Amino acid sequence: MKAGDANSWMFGLNPAVRYFVMDGLGVGAFLGFNKIKDGPTTVRFVPQAEYNFNLGSRLFPYAGLGFGFQYFSVEEGGVSASSTDALVQFGGGVKMTFGGGSSASASTSPSSSPTRP
Repeated sequence: MKAGDANSWMFGLNPAVRYFVMDGLGVGAFLGFNKIKDGPTTVRFVPQAEYNFNLGSRLFPYAGLGFGFQYFSVEEGGVSASSTDALVQFGGGVKMTFGGGSSASASTSPSSSPTRP
């Protein structure tokens, strides 16, 4: 994918689910799929734990940690390569609750896996 290429596109679908096992502590999983036109495809599955620091307001911080796997594939010039790697994902952010068990969040989740040449 080249910068400024009008025919470039990227698609990503990255849902996560959580089940709260006790007040503030949730366990769940993240499943990610990302594809860039004429570029790499990445699929991630990461079981995670998350702690919500509920300070008695509708707005509160949270932090999470997960260990999982990442599948990476790319094809360029008729040559393809792929790999499956272990993945560590951590992050945190801020959530706002709306009642009825619903919430919205803003977060950052850097990941660590072997680098690609």
